[in-house]
Amino acid sequence: MNDINFDFTDRAYFVSGGSRGIGRAIVEALARAGASCAVTYRRNDDEHMHSWAAELSRGGVRVLPLRLDVRDPEAVRETVATAVTQLGKLDGLVNNAGITRDEISLSMANSSWLEVIETNLNGSFFLAREVLKGLVRRKSGRIVNIASVSGITGLPGQSNYCASKGGLIAMTRALALEMARFNIQVNALAPGFIDTDMLQSLRENQRSGALQQVPGRRFGSAMEVAKAVMFMLSDAAAYMTGQTMVLDGGMTA
Repeated sequence: MNDINFDFTDRAYFVSGGSRGIGRAIVEALARAGASCAVTYRRNDDEHMHSWAAELSRGGVRVLPLRLDVRDPEAVRETVATAVTQLGKLDGLVNNAGITRDEISLSMANSSWLEVIETNLNGSFFLAREVLKGLVRRKSGRIVNIASVSGITGLPGQSNYCASKGGLIAMTRALALEMARFNIQVNALAPGFIDTDMLQSLRENQRSGALQQVPGRRFGSAMEVAKAVMFMLSDAAAYMTGQTMVLDGGMTA
């Protein structure tokens, strides 16, 4: 049963970084709402991904797992082409693939800076550029970039992550202006502390400190993020573009 209250029957979306956490919740929500999805992963084993995709693929819905390193523009081109061939079309993109390499700036390794920028920002651009080619031809579509409150407020030890997400928010605005005449809406979603593997990997004192920053005194859930993405992909957001929706329990209020 679709508990999201959106009907995405006969639509198809490309979701990057969909093997766990927020990405996994987004794919599951879209599938329950009737949408087919191409979902990328990088590290999870193939058997696990294909088994999960098979569970979601029913009643005309197809979930297509595709291994992809979003940092490779040629691999992005080939993977998007495969998704279009297999699903018949793409109605939009959810740019969710992202990593963290938290270190204080003075001691941050070059590789930690580059890996985060290349994955979170470059990879999102490569995917948006490729998916947009089809959306422009169809003169319709949606892109949702998963940013972060770190790209708005900044957090110590995350200069690389903050730069990547702040850049993603700025890129969202530019793409929205370029694509508006093609009836394509481009928006960003900036979650705060969401209870996923990334947050659960923190030490107890770090989790407690994070919780103290949230006026609502609870972490968000991956499904709450998925529901916000569903809204941004829906017809209800047809007049919304170039915006960053914040979902953070009041952190940035």
